[in-house]
Amino acid sequence: MRRLYTSDVKANARAEVRIEFFAEQLRARVTGVFDIATAKTELARGIAEAIRLGIKKVLVDARELEGEITILERFALGEDFAALTRGRIAIAIVDLPERVWPDRFVETVAANRGALIKVTTDYAEALVWLDAENRVDCSSGGPA
Repeated sequence: MRRLYTSDVKANARAEVRIEFFAEQLRARVTGVFDIATAKTELARGIAEAIRLGIKKVLVDARELEGEITILERFALGEDFAALTRGRIAIAIVDLPERVWPDRFVETVAANRGALIKVTTDYAEALVWLDAENRVDCSSGGPA
């Protein structure tokens, strides 16, 4: 993969998002302390940029993020993933077991609203899932 550019964004004093754009994939690494407003803002910014660049796959690595995410915040994030991507982008999220299991709630909420999403604790599994053949067909505006 060829990196198009890298941007470091300090959204606030508590969290940082590092985004790298590759020819076919956007990768975001989130560090610091979780904040729902920052998460929603950076999610919208990153997905908008991926769509603008024609990138169809997004990997979010949240394993270094600190703090708890409430069930309502997980629900809101799931809704946002679905609304922002509208099935045009496949998103894999890698996070800590305590924020993923037992229910992968963000994945359930987003998938039930049409998102192509995988939430896992395994980085390699996320990459394999994203690389699955014909995951997204952007020309039709939805799943292949």
